[in-house]
Amino acid sequence: MTVLLDASVVVAAADRADLNHAAAAGWFATTREPLAIGAVTLAECEHVLQRGLGPGAADAFLSAIGSGAIDLLAPTPGDLERARELRRLAVDPRCSLADALTVALVERTGAAQVATLDRRPYALLRAVSGASFELVP
Repeated sequence: MTVLLDASVVVAAADRADLNHAAAAGWFATTREPLAIGAVTLAECEHVLQRGLGPGAADAFLSAIGSGAIDLLAPTPGDLERARELRRLAVDPRCSLADALTVALVERTGAAQVATLDRRPYALLRAVSGASFELVP
């Protein structure tokens, strides 16, 4: 089953100074499931990697997507509407558009897991959506 990626796990895996680097890098090294990322989360990752680690880190991540190692999922208008609804239901400012769209993509694709180190927004969104997915690592 496909695993949808959140920016937190991507950034932690790339940043050796991140407190969660070992957990994130270890998870990427051992997972055998297909990986996917939403287009909005891609933009978030690129921005944080570029700002924090420089263009080389951002380019390496974009290269992984270009090589097909990570599938890129574009949101549909239905996904955007569902994300808006999920954010309204969650009533928590920490539930970003990228997080809500990831849950909408889980619902649409049937993905079984979301890879994140930022568990609170996903726990809230999972509760209001009724979707069944596991948070890893």
